[in-house]
Amino acid sequence: MTLVEVIVALSILSGGIIGVAGTFSMCSRAGSLNLRLDQAAMIAERELRLAVATAGDGSRAFSGQSDLHKWNITFEDMSQGLIRAVVVVSWRQQGRDRDFTLSEIFLPAQVDENEES
Repeated sequence: MTLVEVIVALSILSGGIIGVAGTFSMCSRAGSLNLRLDQAAMIAERELRLAVATAGDGSRAFSGQSDLHKWNITFEDMSQGLIRAVVVVSWRQQGRDRDFTLSEIFLPAQVDENEES
């Protein structure tokens, strides 16, 4: 094997290594984004269930936050006594604002004023 062949082989090998490193970096960023998106979906589901369960208490909008995520919950009155609850979870990642929205339309539980506690 001549010196020229060795140099060509090393340049081809280094090009392949750089390509693999770039792919690894891209996969790592995608995995991190997927993790945050999964966390946002769990927060949205939890907060939506809580909002629907307590919708009869007169609440119309509220918000909260954790270490990485912030969320806002709003309620919209719809026809026939239905209410739409919307949860928007937001966070900043990789220099960009991201958000996840989850909503549900429901009929609030009717409280019988004649019942005693």
